[in-house]
Amino acid sequence: MRDFFGLKLETVPANFIEKWKAYIAASPTVDPMTLGVALFTLGTIIVLKRFCPRIPWGIAAIALATLLCWALQIPTETVTSRFGDLPRTLPAPSLPSFDLSWAQYRSLIPMP
Repeated sequence: MRDFFGLKLETVPANFIEKWKAYIAASPTVDPMTLGVALFTLGTIIVLKRFCPRIPWGIAAIALATLLCWALQIPTETVTSRFGDLPRTLPAPSLPSFDLSWAQYRSLIPMP
């Protein structure tokens, strides 16, 4: 809900009732551009599933929303802007660390 409506929330509580209270309290911070893109994407999914069920609706909806954001220069949050740069290579292979205490070793071995 936070991402669909573009709500400005630092954290979302885990409890269902508290979560919805936080959403309602943050309702004045709805971002109209984010909501518009979300509604366009949802509408695209519904139309494609109904009238063109052979088209992979999820991928098509994301591709069309991306094209819309690019064409209209809509400022959107990306993976890089949200989480920073992603590694471009796989991690080097290595052996696992065996720095376990005796109690940890015992917990790994089932005892009757």
